[in-house]
Amino acid sequence: MKIDPSLPALLPKLDPARAQQVRSILASMHLSPAQFETLPGFFVASLLYSEGETKPVPSVGGVIVERAKALGRPMTVLLEASDVEHLLKPVDFARIDQSVDPATIEFLLDARQRLGSLGAHRERLYRERNGEELQRFAQTMREHGVPESPTYFDGEAAREMLLARLPAALRSQQADDTAFCLLPIGMLTGPKSILATLRDRGAHTTSVG
Repeated sequence: MKIDPSLPALLPKLDPARAQQVRSILASMHLSPAQFETLPGFFVASLLYSEGETKPVPSVGGVIVERAKALGRPMTVLLEASDVEHLLKPVDFARIDQSVDPATIEFLLDARQRLGSLGAHRERLYRERNGEELQRFAQTMREHGVPESPTYFDGEAAREMLLARLPAALRSQQADDTAFCLLPIGMLTGPKSILATLRDRGAHTTSVG
């Protein structure tokens, strides 16, 4: 990501103790100390939000897909790389940066003190299949001005694309076959759950415990 040098640096806006706390965290993430003093607020907030994530971000789906590939199972892609490129939003980094102020950073640091590294906390919720808490956590972050992937990506359009393509993919199976479909966890929880939408559109769904 190219950072516009005209965006104001965050650290001079913070209380000295908070600024030093941020420096220590950034140092633990192996960023160059020369960068610390010039990073804008949205970038620092994104780093604090992702701290502790495993690289690359692990997923149950990723493990299943790699296993299926190794077994030579047939696969259908519902969302191509070219689709994802079209779903990327033009980003006004200056506008995003305005939503991140010292209060946002204080909120992140206080949350980190309670929960540990925030990226690692989100991974724990994912591993525990705690989708509702993961959704609540993300909502709280948004309410405090923390930039998230929806800032850069049109998730609603992606959801509609998947909804449109999923029934056809399921119908393409032979009568005695079953299909295993992987979807983002955010589409499986909350009031706009893809399962609820499919039921509204006439599908029959059953939970397997």
